[in-house]
Amino acid sequence: MKYYTPTWLAVVGLIASVAAALQLPVFGFLLAKMVFTLMIPVDDPRFVTERDFWVAMFGILCAGIFVSTYI
Repeated sequence: MKYYTPTWLAVVGLIASVAAALQLPVFGFLLAKMVFTLMIPVDDPRFVTERDFWVAMFGILCAGIFVSTYI
């Protein structure tokens, strides 16, 4: 077992793989919410706030994908 050091990297890899596995279901959820938001009429005041919220959630998801996949 002395060849398998440092073991903390295995834990980091495990956490990153779990985060990468959760990305696609979260993306599907956010996409569905965004589609329903786009069905709100444009002149409704809720449209702008909900649109901005879900776009921000997409940005957070993209940042999470970058961190868990590419770093």
